[in-house]
Amino acid sequence: KTYADLGADKRRLALGAIFGIWVLGIIAWSIYYSITVGGLLIKLRRTCYKGDGRVERILEEIAPNSGISIRYTDLVDTPFLVGIFKPTIYMTEVECTDTQIKYILTHEYTHWKRKDPWKLLFAYLMIIIFWWNPFLHKDIKLMIEMGCDKTMLRDYPMRYALEYLKTICYVLEAEKHSLKKLNFNSLNFVDINSEEGFKQRLFYILDAKENLKLQKKINMAVI
Repeated sequence: KTYADLGADKRRLALGAIFGIWVLGIIAWSIYYSITVGGLLIKLRRTCYKGDGRVERILEEIAPNSGISIRYTDLVDTPFLVGIFKPTIYMTEVECTDTQIKYILTHEYTHWKRKDPWKLLFAYLMIIIFWWNPFLHKDIKLMIEMGCDKTMLRDYPMRYALEYLKTICYVLEAEKHSLKKLNFNSLNFVDINSEEGFKQRLFYILDAKENLKLQKKINMAVI
């Protein structure tokens, strides 16, 4: 029988069952994200520490009075931005040059200017509410990262983009050889869940700059 063939009482019962499953799904996803994100935030706050001021000075040059805090953590090996009202960039123990740090901080600060933390929060709220929709379970963070890359490099020459891509590859290489694989639902400088996703981000940057010659060089570097 179809839904239209059911009696009024059975239709109400069916709707009640569907609604109950939907609510249970919302509760389950809410608990999952609360435990996952809440637990990781607690670990970060317990283990993070301040640096020697070097990164703070570079951030001040990029964005004076940005209001963004800098902390270090040994839980992960890729820098990331956390926070809606009190943003914090968590740096890692990976050794970087001042130029590489500038690229990393510019990327994370661009996230903040674009209000990406709010976008990510809204995306996860939509996933919690509409958990049954498969289209919402795509790699949202990758799409946000690609948009951030495009915004960051919009007014810079291709030479700058090439150095920026080298920094991404450098941090990714360090991440590959690390045993620290803490998964944090944040705006990471390098957050690549697959080789295909990594290539998508690289080629998206190159396509945005419309430079085929440079793209060939990157292809050779990736190979």
